[in-house]
Amino acid sequence: MAGIRDEPGTEWDEKFGEIVARHLPLKSDEDGIDPSLDMRSSGLDSIEAIYLLLDLEEEYSLSFPEELLSMEVFATPSSLWEAVSSMRAADGNIQVSEG
Repeated sequence: MAGIRDEPGTEWDEKFGEIVARHLPLKSDEDGIDPSLDMRSSGLDSIEAIYLLLDLEEEYSLSFPEELLSMEVFATPSSLWEAVSSMRAADGNIQVSEG
């Protein structure tokens, strides 16, 4: 099962890691998901990014606004999780604690 590497300050849920890993065809499953992984070099092309987006929207009951549909947001798992978690917090789906 794909999980997150133990890196301080990066805390996403297991489902997010599974969804991201499923859309990175060039990434080895036993490595876990490195928050700073370059997702394009791991096989995330434009079509796969659309499927990733749809899966995240479905899983988290979100709708990505146009301003978050950028290569910067989809560059790394960390930047993508930041966008997902900020949308969830704005929708009141999660509580965000100050670190």
